[in-house]
Amino acid sequence: SNLRRSLASSKIAQATKRGQPVYAGRRFKQNGNWERVFNSGGAGYVLNRPALRLLISVLDKPFCQPKLRGFWEDVMVAMCLKKSNRRVRAVDTKDAYGRERFHPFSPAHHLNYHIPVDSKAKDWYLDYSIDLKQGPDCCSAATVSYHYIKPKLMAHMDTLLHRCPRPSPKPGFEKTPFESFDQYPDILPDGGPPGEPPPQQHRRRRRR
Repeated sequence: SNLRRSLASSKIAQATKRGQPVYAGRRFKQNGNWERVFNSGGAGYVLNRPALRLLISVLDKPFCQPKLRGFWEDVMVAMCLKKSNRRVRAVDTKDAYGRERFHPFSPAHHLNYHIPVDSKAKDWYLDYSIDLKQGPDCCSAATVSYHYIKPKLMAHMDTLLHRCPRPSPKPGFEKTPFESFDQYPDILPDGGPPGEPPPQQHRRRRRR
């Protein structure tokens, strides 16, 4: 799968071997704030073993607010990891063309989305996104996940992408090689200031 092949990159493997936490997914900046970057829960995110062990070890710490109840688990996970002694931050998982691998909506939603013409229009998705691309450039050929996919559509996508025979490329057509996370020198940033506590009002729920 694209996820397995991406995580097999040398940087991820070396980080795990060194015991360095990796927290990867679709980065959002909460309310446009760069100090509150987290990986979207809807798109899914990845924790390697060191990151998972770290998260478990700090879940009951006061800075993780263990008694707080709400649906914003993705925001809280990012805060816990960032406020831990390892200062773990969400890493950039875009491909070499700046296209995202983890997606918080369905393929059709991403392909049809357009940035509002009116710069004053309120658009939480635009505010939360980092270097947002539109149309076919929205999604990487090495995409890992989509959100809001119903069972029938999931089976249909699996058939089209993985089970249908593929024609041989035309002469002169160069196939784009698979791109792992190795292209990014800052894929595993270290350090960084501790995160801010989440605001009293959290982002709106997405419409289904």
